Amino acid sequence: MVIKAGVPDFHDPLDEHDLAGLAQLDEVDSRIIRLEQSTSIQKQWYVEQGPFESFDEICKGKWTLLAQGVNHYIEDACDLLDAFNFIPHWRIDDLMVSYSVAGAGVGPHIDQYDVFIIQGKGSRRWQVGAKDEHNEYLPHPLLKQIEMFEPIIDEVLESGDIIYIPPGFPHNGIALTECLNYSVGFRAPSQVQLLDNFTNYCLEHQLAEQRYQDPDLALREHSAEMTMLELTKLRALLKNAIDSPSFESWFLSFNSSLALNCDDENSEDEANENTPESLPHDMLLQAPYPTLLRNLDTHTVCIAHDAQSLHFGINGITQHISASEEEIIHFKSVLSARIVSSEDIASFAHHKQLIRYLSFWVMQGYWEVVDESDDEKWIDEVSNLENDDG
Repeated sequence: MVIKAGVPDFHDPLDEHDLAGLAQLDEVDSRIIRLEQSTSIQKQWYVEQGPFESFDEICKGKWTLLAQGVNHYIEDACDLLDAFNFIPHWRIDDLMVSYSVAGAGVGPHIDQYDVFIIQGKGSRRWQVGAKDEHNEYLPHPLLKQIEMFEPIIDEVLESGDIIYIPPGFPHNGIALTECLNYSVGFRAPSQVQLLDNFTNYCLEHQLAEQRYQDPDLALREHSAEMTMLELTKLRALLKNAIDSPSFESWFLSFNSSLALNCDDENSEDEANENTPESLPHDMLLQAPYPTLLRNLDTHTVCIAHDAQSLHFGINGITQHISASEEEIIHFKSVLSARIVSSEDIASFAHHKQLIRYLSFWVMQGYWEVVDESDDEKWIDEVSNLENDDG
């Protein structure tokens, strides 16, 4: 699907120089893909992984610079993700930004996840084919491509246009001029990824240790034979682990830490050292109320068991709370919003548990005060609690 002028009056939140600066950071996943064509027939693809110290020797031919997770570093880039709040947080992965010179692209390929691509400055021609069987090959060990396909979409995108490409649909984008593109990718974990991570979680927390038993085992004619009943019991043993409360706690931790690649063990240690309950009763947000901004590195996800309970994860740390139906709604609103205004805080100031958690989250750096005046004094007082024995 193509949405013309999907973002009216679009302004790029960064330029190619900002993107190059991010690509020099160790913690940013970046790469340069380039095509050098010596003749009209002979083509050679190259892929270089960041971080980069210099670009002069690499940026040759028709090249593209890509960086993942730009929303974790640039506030205005993070704002682009707000346009996709109609899709739950737990499904949104990150914002990848690419800069291409005229004629550059990464070749025809297939992604196994949904993606919305916003056109920034410049223009790019997008071709999308029908979902079908396409043989993948490697023109470079770090680059998967397919043969060119018959397009069912063939459009030139200008600044502010959006194209949506579902998983499994082949596509190819060629920059017509130097241009910037913003790709909103979505999480589509595989069974192997989920099972592997859940197994590691169970090992670390000594969970799912129930063993197979067969007290009614009967003598059989062929010792090599396994009955379908035994296979069903084994399958049920695994299913019991997935159906246990541990699965929900694991997934909240797993999903809320994916954006940052948090270490679950360290997250648990951090949670044990500081808890919202450790805040003294008089350390609550007071009028004049501040405005709070969620840190770019903060990722949240929550599950409501019923109207008066909530299970949530923040950067790999999970917590279960019980509260009134009204307070649970406020918790959901805070966990969903990037900005908690002073008016918002005033509207639920009598909900002491929520205020206590907000105070704790500010102390942990998940949210930060963006107003001035008395807010600096408040944040200093909350921060001092980290070293307060009481």
